[in-house]
Order: sequence, then C-alpha cells, then structure tokens
Amino acid sequence: TLDNKTVLLISSFQSLTGANVKDVFEEDGRITFIVDEGEASRAIGRGGRNVKLLGSKLKKDIRVVEYNKDKLKFILNLIYPVVPKKIYTGSPEDSKREGESGGQTSEEIVTIEVLDGKSKGLLIGRNASSLRSLEEKVRRHHKVKEIKIR
Repeated sequence: TLDNKTVLLISSFQSLTGANVKDVFEEDGRITFIVDEGEASRAIGRGGRNVKLLGSKLKKDIRVVEYNKDKLKFILNLIYPVVPKKIYTGSPEDSKREGESGGQTSEEIVTIEVLDGKSKGLLIGRNASSLRSLEEKVRRHHKVKEIKIR
C-alpha cells in the first residue's frame, strides 16, 4: 500500500511529465522514479527540465529509471552510469551477454562482472548497503534470489 506522500509524489510527477510511474522510492536524499518502458526521455524532459523543476520544488535529487520486463536490462538501467563487463543469470557457463534473456527459472542469482575496483565499490557500498538496496529494488519487479558482484 502507498502512503499519502507517495501518492502525491507520483501524482505530481505524472502530471508534470506525462510519463506513467511504475514505482517510486526515496533513499539517501534522492527520489527515484521507475517509469514505463520508452518513457524515460519524456519524464526527464528536454535538457532535464522536468527533473530539475521537480528537484528544486522538493529540494531533493531526482533520478528517473526506465523499467524493462527483461530483468538484466532493468538492472543495467538501475546501476547506470556503471557499465559492467558482463551481466548474467545462473553460472558463468550459461552466461548471457548484456540484456540477453534465456530460459528464466522462478528465482535466479544474477551476477554482475565489473571492469574495475571503483565500479565494484560503487555497486556494493559500505557494508554491502548499495547491493542490498539494489536487490530490494529489483525484487519489487522481478524474481531474483540474489545479486553478486565480481
């Protein structure tokens, strides 16, 4: 269930941008809106106008992430601007290149291989807080058992 503040946030965002909001969450002074596929540019606005306007009204950083029914593409959207070397479900042997979806079991382990230590640190966070937060966000829309960073 959504509280009044969340409903008001979604309503304000949708009327300002014309984009449909699937989900919203607030974390570390930032509000993240998950919008329907293909609506991120409309939500952000020309030159980031919509995001800047709403951010100044709410005195918060605003982030827009595009939903994708493919869980790997959705994770890529959530972790942007970090660009992984590889992302796949299951074991490395059945690895899928960025965004390819194979036969999906009910709950899977997703592995993200990164290029450098800085990216790994950004994704994991202090005491794995960023990683747990990412898992929670993904689980709201897809069946994922765990996300691993290599």
